[in-house]
Amino acid sequence: MGYINVKIAGGNRFLENSKEPKEGFYTNNWEFGDKTGTNYKREHKVIKGTLNRIALTETPFTPNIELLNISVKYGEDIYSLDIELNSKNGDCLNDWVTSLGPFYENLVPGMDFELNLNTTSMQESKDGKKYPNKWAYIKSNGVALAQSYTRDDCPKWEKLETTNRSGNVTKKLDKTKADDFVFERLKATVLRFEEERNGSTATNTSSQAPTTAVKTVQAVVIEDVDDGELPF
Repeated sequence: MGYINVKIAGGNRFLENSKEPKEGFYTNNWEFGDKTGTNYKREHKVIKGTLNRIALTETPFTPNIELLNISVKYGEDIYSLDIELNSKNGDCLNDWVTSLGPFYENLVPGMDFELNLNTTSMQESKDGKKYPNKWAYIKSNGVALAQSYTRDDCPKWEKLETTNRSGNVTKKLDKTKADDFVFERLKATVLRFEEERNGSTATNTSSQAPTTAVKTVQAVVIEDVDDGELPF
């Protein structure tokens, strides 16, 4: 079984990494601090297969970065997608984590799963700044997965104003309540997946006469698409 790391690249692509050169991969020379090296990457449009895991993890190096991990099984391989949990400055959830929020409660281990990402043109918010409009959507068995809540159900961003000693007023939008709303649903989903995994392990190890359990899942159909899809 292969374990393949995948990350989000740019607006709506996934990057598969390899330590060894492979057909269809391009060479990537990297630099981190005083270290340099070479790896190989390939872009994909979607991730799809059988949903294996939803978990909260962190990077093994310092400083530790919190991650949302989504792993999908395709054939004999596991595709593991890491999304940084928080924004670059750490004061709110990553936009992709928030965008996936309405789907968390409807994710089930072993389900047919297809993740798509999209971005639209920069949009100006009420604080006068421009942000890319990021959104993710999930399909299962070729049909859009139901969402457990809409934007109207999520708490609104709060307007905050601070005044310094010179009397200058600074305005900003605070996402804390909206982020808490999403994160509680994410944590509950992670717990469900952990309980499913632990329950399956306990069932297998406690049986006096172990039998082979066959779990039926929808087969992944290999489609005729361009080379950008993963790995179909």
